[in-house]
Amino acid sequence: MSQKFFKFTSESLSASYIPFPRFLMEDSLAGLSNDAKVLYALMLDRASISKVNGFLETDGTIRIYFTVEQAQKKLHSRNRKIRQYMMKMVTK
Repeated sequence: MSQKFFKFTSESLSASYIPFPRFLMEDSLAGLSNDAKVLYALMLDRASISKVNGFLETDGTIRIYFTVEQAQKKLHSRNRKIRQYMMKMVTK
């Protein structure tokens, strides 16, 4: 069986990316689903944009706008699951 790999050349389109922090792969977070980890990365990406645009509270907290509905579309998931992921992130 032969394996096929993507061929990247100097003419390949460069991709934008979402930062995925290494700490999300630690054993202590093994109970957190991969979707929840991707959601965290999406929210971190939004936070970096908000920071650049000056959406900061007086205590230094970065204000982001990322609705449950937007998360549902990005992760192809249900409202209830997204809310569960968010609650797990708050408690970790």
